[in-house]
Amino acid sequence: MSNISNVTSTPSFAAANRSTVSKTKLEDRSIGNPKLSDTAKTYYDELQKKFGDAEIYVAGAEMEGSIEDKAQELAGKTNKTVVVVSQEELEKMATDKETRDRLEGVIADAKDQFAALKEKLGDQAEQVENFGVSIDENGQVSFFAVLKKQAAQQKEAAENAKEAKKAEAKEEEKTEKVTLRAHGISELTKKIQDMIENWRTENVQTAEEKNLGQHIDFTV
Repeated sequence: MSNISNVTSTPSFAAANRSTVSKTKLEDRSIGNPKLSDTAKTYYDELQKKFGDAEIYVAGAEMEGSIEDKAQELAGKTNKTVVVVSQEELEKMATDKETRDRLEGVIADAKDQFAALKEKLGDQAEQVENFGVSIDENGQVSFFAVLKKQAAQQKEAAENAKEAKKAEAKEEEKTEKVTLRAHGISELTKKIQDMIENWRTENVQTAEEKNLGQHIDFTV
């Protein structure tokens, strides 16, 4: 699975002002235990209403550096675009117009880009369960997609490897899923296409082909 490189955490607006605002627990769509000021909670409700065709989650401070870890789980619960925002950035968006305009623009553009990406993928889009956007505690934006390796593909791969019994077992297992992450839509598109191509190649390879080149002759 591809991973987004970590970024050194820096003090945020919310952290600097945490002691000066009253906090209320976010009761819905939370990751970890986010606590927001009343202003940020009101803004969150407005943001979710504005982007009604997306599901917006807020990550608590203890989730810093790992707010994408639940991407696969979240994406599997809805067919709407998933947006994950750190509580620090939501606080900034609630009080700073420049931050708000920039990140709302990112969310709006991402939804359009995901729609265009689905069209570009054609039949391959059937293997994309969902798309999402994450905004970490430093304001860094990344994109993710959850892909599913269909049971039929798993069965075909096993049959080509002459493992019928394993094929039957795989049919009973959950569909294999993988989460791909990227800093931009172009990078994400390539990762999706490469992964689906790898799966397709697996399906058409025989057991002998898969083993080709894996044996090393140590004789002289």
